[in-house]
Amino acid sequence: MKQFENLHKVTGTRIHSKNQQLFYLLVGVFLLAITFAACEKNNNDPSNPNNPVSDPEGTITANISETTYIYFGTSVYNTGYIGWLKPDNFYLCGDKYLRINKVSICELGLVNGLGSITNIPQTGYTIPALENSTVACESKNGYVAKLELLVEDGIILSKYVRLYVVEPIVSTLGGIMGAKVKYQYPFNAAKLNISPKIDYIPYEGATGFITVNTDDPQWIGGAYPSNLVTLIREENGLRLIAKEYSGTPVIWQNSKRLG
Repeated sequence: MKQFENLHKVTGTRIHSKNQQLFYLLVGVFLLAITFAACEKNNNDPSNPNNPVSDPEGTITANISETTYIYFGTSVYNTGYIGWLKPDNFYLCGDKYLRINKVSICELGLVNGLGSITNIPQTGYTIPALENSTVACESKNGYVAKLELLVEDGIILSKYVRLYVVEPIVSTLGGIMGAKVKYQYPFNAAKLNISPKIDYIPYEGATGFITVNTDDPQWIGGAYPSNLVTLIREENGLRLIAKEYSGTPVIWQNSKRLG
């Protein structure tokens, strides 16, 4: 009788051990599934600097140094340029010969490419100034530079550049002498297009209409210099009226009024 009791005890112990094994196995599978899901999410996360992101359309690759700069603007006016300065900083400068012009830059930290910079920061910029060389040019980091131009009547035209530092440029003699970067200019987070472009005013009193397509209701627009044309804001565009016989106005647009 005792033998049967002992057998029952042993059998019961074995059954309990199998249940424990099954429990641990299920827990292991559950934890493995969670880990796999987390890894999959991490691999698809565009904010993860280890995940490559395709370059957006319009990306330009360039080298910057103490003698090589990236210039921004148009054939009519230049809003500024970006270069590199020892020991390893960005050098930003506005156009000294234009109207009041300021530059600033915002550092975004490590990113996984230019395409991961999708928004224009509202804060975090350096103090706007004609020149700036206080921000480090760090490899694999993202930046947004702001170029501000006082057009007239207190209206500030702001243009943005998104910038990604690919790698430093190392001199054959040793030491860093610049940086390889990718950038896009202008960088507009909001959709904003104008059509058609006005290149010439044929006679005084001539009129034209510029259609503005945007998903930002706060867009503004104007013309420079103002002695050539008058622009009247309408529901979906700008009405242009010529003041002089001829000339080439610069039609600009921006998604927000700043200042």
